[in-house]
Amino acid sequence: MSDFLNTYAEVLSRADAGAMARLWNVPALVVGGGQVIAVGSPAETEQFFMQSFAQYHASGVQTAIPAEPRVALLSDSVASVAVHWIHENADGLEVGAEDAFYILARDSGSSDIRVVFYTPIEH
Repeated sequence: MSDFLNTYAEVLSRADAGAMARLWNVPALVVGGGQVIAVGSPAETEQFFMQSFAQYHASGVQTAIPAEPRVALLSDSVASVAVHWIHENADGLEVGAEDAFYILARDSGSSDIRVVFYTPIEH
């Protein structure tokens, strides 16, 4: 699971919406920030992250670092992952954070996200 989180963090940090879309299964569900979004296609996932990356960068976020991941296996192919994400600016200073809870499923040897619930933490 740490490989998945490191890949996710790297994709977040380089703001690659196409690569992010490939880490998600569709349909998927995003809950947080006062929204509930049903994502029905890879193009919708990519669009969602293009908007998210723009918001992160407008807030000065350049890097996302996973901290304190907690993994629970729910079955042979499904896991829950709770992660505290630290957001840093270009100088390496913390400018924000969020807590996220993911449901991931493993199909054909790779994991992908099915559901995320996130809570932004203001600084």
